[in-house]
Amino acid sequence: MATPQVFVVDLWVQAAWRGPYPVLDGYLSDLGNTACLPDACSARHALMNASFVCLGLLLGMGLPLVPASPRRVRTLVGLAALGWCLVGVAPENESMPLHLAGALPIFFCGNAGMILDGLHSWSHDRRRAVWSGFTGAVGSAATGLFLGGQFLGLGQGGMERLAVYAPALWAAGLGAASVLTRADTGRAAPLR
Repeated sequence: MATPQVFVVDLWVQAAWRGPYPVLDGYLSDLGNTACLPDACSARHALMNASFVCLGLLLGMGLPLVPASPRRVRTLVGLAALGWCLVGVAPENESMPLHLAGALPIFFCGNAGMILDGLHSWSHDRRRAVWSGFTGAVGSAATGLFLGGQFLGLGQGGMERLAVYAPALWAAGLGAASVLTRADTGRAAPLR
């Protein structure tokens, strides 16, 4: 349930940007860039990079808590979690090859894992299946649009966030559902 920390940190880091931050046109990784340019500076870059790593750790540590999650789902989302950690420790301006090596699984593996979780969950937990399928489909569609240069009025920054933040929303939703289920039944149970 703590994965939305990245959204709060994103906004906090944007607030310290030199000049107005171009949220619709700026890449998310720009907020973690450790170099200051005359017209662009992420004064809180260390916080943003720590938030990326934290998101990866939260996703990775939360995977064993997702009931009845098949190995391929855990593997795909786990690769996305490792990607977040790598993006945080290798900012775009310090090591673009490592940064891209972390970004690719975020775009592809996390969203694919959510779709697979939705398909797997359909027979035993319809709400989870719909949530997983929906967040995975939105993230996958946004990835395709982003990579194809189609931003639908959201700009490259908005479309990128829609693509890569989907697993954080997915994990928060599953965590909240698990807590609510435990509160209602006094024990962990799948949502129906």
